[in-house]
Amino acid sequence: PALGGGVITLSGTSFGTIGNVTVGGVACQSLNSYSHSSVGCAVPQGTGRNLGVSISVSNATFTLFNSFSYQVPSLISLTTAISVSCHLTSLSTLARVYAFRSTV
Repeated sequence: PALGGGVITLSGTSFGTIGNVTVGGVACQSLNSYSHSSVGCAVPQGTGRNLGVSISVSNATFTLFNSFSYQVPSLISLTTAISVSCHLTSLSTLARVYAFRSTV
């Protein structure tokens, strides 16, 4: 989702014991797990399509290009309520957005 927070997992070899992960050039919110062959990354908030995911280890950066896209929020439902006072001196409108649907 555009709000971020979903987890992606990078798999490979020789990641070492610590590194940095970015999605579209923005650092992950946190690394949920890290081993020599797997890294779990909480995706940062953002937008965009076909972004690169990079891992930097021991002064070297490796990127999987065009590998991640944020899903654009979509409006599922909209409800409006209009009230008018008896003297027609005020008009109020209330709109509620019930949900944005997105996945990582």
